[in-house]
Amino acid sequence: MSESGNKINQTPEIYRMVQKTAEFEIYRAHRESYRVLGMENKFNNDNRDPDCGARWGRFFDSGGHEKLKPFLTEKPLVGVFCQSEPGYYNYLIGGVVSGIESAPEGMFLCDFPATDYLVVTTQWQPSIDQAEKHIGPVVGYAHGSELRFPDGYEKYTDPVMFIEGYNYEFDNNRFRFEVWLAIRKKG
Repeated sequence: MSESGNKINQTPEIYRMVQKTAEFEIYRAHRESYRVLGMENKFNNDNRDPDCGARWGRFFDSGGHEKLKPFLTEKPLVGVFCQSEPGYYNYLIGGVVSGIESAPEGMFLCDFPATDYLVVTTQWQPSIDQAEKHIGPVVGYAHGSELRFPDGYEKYTDPVMFIEGYNYEFDNNRFRFEVWLAIRKKG
């Protein structure tokens, strides 16, 4: 896989929406086919509370971040909710990588197709703590009934149900949480 195959093309922001006191930035992005290396967490489809915080703790405690660092092609770590075997979904915690053909022990490597996304986030925050205060509102808005998709597009969930992006730019002291929803043209 070439380095250019991992780049994200973000179109200009298509619109801003305001709900109560929180402002959300919504934009379209296209991601070419990509590979995620991370820690697999399988759940029964009936389980709607995967305890994400505990899963991230396990990822860092097991050295997961250190194992994928040499292969990362993007700084943000991701949590990819994706289809698994029938009756299950996977919460794959890791990062977008290249230059690796098999997963290290205790890790999982998965390829995803080129996809268009609608990204829901907030303005940049000055700290991780500030950014993480927005996780609940961003998730709620992204999965709520008020979010509008671009004309002629619809959400779909196979193979990627959605992605949580932890877009933390430590060098620039700016941080934000993102939800990426796969979209496609209707019809």
